[in-house]
Amino acid sequence: LGTFVHFLYKTYSPIVQTVASRLPAGGVRGALLHSESASHSFACALADNVHCGTVYIPSFYLAVGVMQGESLSDSLSTLRREWLLTYATCSTYWVPFMACVFRFVPPSGRVRVVAAANLVWSTIIDFIAHRGHDEHRVVTGVV
Repeated sequence: LGTFVHFLYKTYSPIVQTVASRLPAGGVRGALLHSESASHSFACALADNVHCGTVYIPSFYLAVGVMQGESLSDSLSTLRREWLLTYATCSTYWVPFMACVFRFVPPSGRVRVVAAANLVWSTIIDFIAHRGHDEHRVVTGVV
């Protein structure tokens, strides 16, 4: 994952600058075009958050569910049931953190800093994915 995000993080700034270049002239456009600004860093964090909601979270639920012996259908059901809470929690945790990462951490150190924070995030997402899991098994008869 570290290799993938190393290259992924390098795409956010050009994406933000491309979007900003299409905005009308003004303060927001200028701030987004300037890669050292807090606005640019926050926009990069939002781009990362879109990736989390559309790729990372679905991949997590599908992969973990299947690896734990659930059918793909059951894993999709869990994803549908838990996506909104997971995405809201993800946004609350990662957007401010990643805005600081893009603002204050040099590109060469970002993957290491995010890897450390990901240890905490992995615990959070695992808790969300498995909260009430035993009760669900008892109710549905799945053991």
